[in-house]
Amino acid sequence: MRVNTLYSTKEIETDQGRKMELRYYLIQDICSVIPSGQRKNWQDMEERIHYGIRIVKREEDQEEQECLPGLSASMEKVERLLRQMIYGLVTPATAMVTADDWSGLEP
Repeated sequence: MRVNTLYSTKEIETDQGRKMELRYYLIQDICSVIPSGQRKNWQDMEERIHYGIRIVKREEDQEEQECLPGLSASMEKVERLLRQMIYGLVTPATAMVTADDWSGLEP
């Protein structure tokens, strides 16, 4: 199951005077797994969550988005990256490069 939680919306006026809206989401991919060595019984299932980011840009009647699922199992790390993206007004076009740079810096 995937849950998208809206973290922030930014409204910007471009250099050309057009309105642009950026929406930033925290993605939670929740999957149920049976730990190895356990009986295959629903009571033995554990939930694993991986976190990612989704950015949606709307400008006039066009919409562009980038979805970066599974960046980390740590919500704190992905939230930190998400806050940096919001502060830097990262767009869908540059989200992948930003996440690649971030993953190279993370231990």
